Amino acid sequence: MPDEILEPAPESARSGDSQRSQLIESIYRIALEPETYDVFIGRWDEFILERMKELGTLRAEDRGLETPEIATHFEIAERLLEQGRKAGQAQPLSDSAGSRPARSGVNPQFLIDSTGAIVWTNAAAMRLFGLKRMARLDDLDISARQDTALRSRLESLASTTDPEEPPLILRLTVVTAAEGLAPGDVVHLVANRLSQKIGADLLLVEPLVAKWPSGMARLLADTYGLSHAEAEIAEFLSPAQKPAYIAEARSSSLATVRTQIKSMLVKTGVKSLTELVRLLHLLMRFAEDHGAQYAAIPIAQGEMRSLQLKSGVMLPVELHGPATGRPVIFLHGMLDGASLTQAMREALARRNFRFICPTRAWFGEAQPDHGPIEGAPDRIAQQVREACGMLGIKQAVVLGHMAGSVYAFATAKAAPGLVRGIVCVAGGVPIVSKTQFAAMSHRQRVVAYTAAYTNGPGF
Repeated sequence: MPDEILEPAPESARSGDSQRSQLIESIYRIALEPETYDVFIGRWDEFILERMKELGTLRAEDRGLETPEIATHFEIAERLLEQGRKAGQAQPLSDSAGSRPARSGVNPQFLIDSTGAIVWTNAAAMRLFGLKRMARLDDLDISARQDTALRSRLESLASTTDPEEPPLILRLTVVTAAEGLAPGDVVHLVANRLSQKIGADLLLVEPLVAKWPSGMARLLADTYGLSHAEAEIAEFLSPAQKPAYIAEARSSSLATVRTQIKSMLVKTGVKSLTELVRLLHLLMRFAEDHGAQYAAIPIAQGEMRSLQLKSGVMLPVELHGPATGRPVIFLHGMLDGASLTQAMREALARRNFRFICPTRAWFGEAQPDHGPIEGAPDRIAQQVREACGMLGIKQAVVLGHMAGSVYAFATAKAAPGLVRGIVCVAGGVPIVSKTQFAAMSHRQRVVAYTAAYTNGPGF
């Protein structure tokens, strides 16, 4: 056999595949774990820079940096975000208390399509269950009963409706030591339908974990005198995480964690770690049932309006502050919204400010804008001017956050009589020359490259 057939793939090809795989995983992870945003940005940066090399020159041109494959993964990740938002709306009591999945430290996740193909799996699932890329349902080590139930659920994915289906609980056995677990340990998971705008729905399989109400730290402190550090350890203990893993996750010594657990046993009056975990679950239920007393600072929407503009566009507008307050038009960036904490709302009232927060096209409940990208700032500026007219606002300060600052300047240009002044927070300016990239910080360049060289509405 010729030598060249035996040669491995070029290093550049292997590294390119690895880079793409890591990027795809981080796309899903940021949808499921927003705190991993920095990891995503780092991998997106690598992807963008590699694609920039392919362009060969920093010039705007018709072909963008996106690929259909990456765009598809972003589409599925968007569905993950929407599902998470719907789940929060379906549980108002827990949501009011700011509940979140407890810090289990074990987070294997994978997606299955209606044919039984595992179309995506994160690194934790690969390590724990030995799943390979292009794995199928047959590769899952589950009981005959669970296999039958799972196949039945997959058949329902082809349905155009989203039926009210009971939770499907799966039990998988760990095959490789990882994530603080040993071979033979069991991980319980739940499978939920992930609705998509295009194509058949998918089944998202992820760990079955209890919700940790944000008021738990206050409840533990008020009732038992637990410190902040002890409350954090309690959160790890609630899904029965082992002290060794907790020590590693907190960058503490195992001896320190064990000492803190002993202190928690004394303060709560229980005799064993098992009793402590049982007590924590009872308290979690109590905190959910009495969320108003033990809630963390709530994040609340303001008054919502939908304005029908002359163009036919329905513009969502969120209003905060007293109706007679001094008007401030808030134009959001790429990653933020307009919801405020109660303390911020009270501050607006004390200072007599009225925030008017239109939602830009492609974000939240706003309609898409399929017009030319280069004309987007002018179109949004016209929408803002018309909305202000409908709301009776004659003059206002415009506050632009991040990418919103571009639209703040566009609004001032389109309606100079309306805009009394502009305030930019972490703002940017339109990209008109490649020389601007040299003056940017690393993070700014990543965002700017994406804005200038990708085909899409993101900015």
